[in-house]
Amino acid sequence: MRPGMLIGVRKGAEVFKSVCEAWSISATVSESTGQVTVNQTVNLLRNKAASGVSA
Repeated sequence: MRPGMLIGVRKGAEVFKSVCEAWSISATVSESTGQVTVNQTVNLLRNKAASGVSA
């Protein structure tokens, strides 16, 4: 995934198209258990027509 890519977003039974504005990924490892936790964040540009707002 990279900025500018078209992303499909599902909300209930509906699918909307959004454009990726930015994304990040991070990981942490627990020193006591060795458990790895990965977090991914995606910032999308909302399509006004998909949100119910007419242009």
